[in-house]
Amino acid sequence: MTILLTLLLAPKPAIKPEVKPPRVGSWASYTMSDASGRTQRWLRFAVVGGGEDGRRRYEIEVKDANLGQGALIAYEVDASGTMTNLILQPGVNAPPLRLPVSQGKAIDEARDPAKKQKARTAEQGQRQVRTPVGVIPCRSFRSDRGRGCVSPKIQPLGLVEMVTSAGERFQLLGRGDDAVPKITRAAKTLPAHLLGTVDLPFLPAAP
Repeated sequence: MTILLTLLLAPKPAIKPEVKPPRVGSWASYTMSDASGRTQRWLRFAVVGGGEDGRRRYEIEVKDANLGQGALIAYEVDASGTMTNLILQPGVNAPPLRLPVSQGKAIDEARDPAKKQKARTAEQGQRQVRTPVGVIPCRSFRSDRGRGCVSPKIQPLGLVEMVTSAGERFQLLGRGDDAVPKITRAAKTLPAHLLGTVDLPFLPAAP
C-alpha cells in the first residue's frame, strides 16, 4: 500500500509545452504517518536528470522508519509524458533491476486518476502550513482520496501535506536543488518470464 501511494503521488510530467517540467536537481522529502500519528516511512522524490527537450529522470527513495531498510525506484519520461525506462533497486546493496516499460505504463495508469476513476476534487482556498523548512503558503484541496495542500514552490511534487481517506499523513520534511542519482550501477534486465515469480513490492497489485 505504501509503494502504491508513493507511485500515486509521483510527479506527472508536463504534456503541454507551456507547462515547464520540474527543475533537474529539485527534491522534496516527506514523512508518512499512520492514522495514530506514528511515523511509518520516509520518502524522497527527486529529479536527477533531464534535458532541454523536457526529458526527465525521477528517483523515489523509500525508507522504513522501524527497519531502516530502503528501496529506490527510478523512471524516465519523455517530453510527452511517456515512460521510457523503469528501474527498481530493492536495497542499498541489491543490484538494480530494469523492468519492461509495459510495467511502467501500468504504474503510470495507476497514478493517473483520469485513466482509472476520476476523483472529485474541490479547492478550498489558500492557507499557511508550518513545516520544518518554514511557513509555506499553499492551495488546499479535498477529494475522494483525502485532503491536502499544494504549492508550485515545492518541486518536483508540489505537495506540502496530505491526509488520505485512510488517515495516513504525508508531511513535507525538507527540500532542495542538489539531487544526484542514487542508482549508479548498471541495471540488469529482469527476464519477462520471472516477472510473475519475483516479489517486487514496489508494484501496485492488479485490480
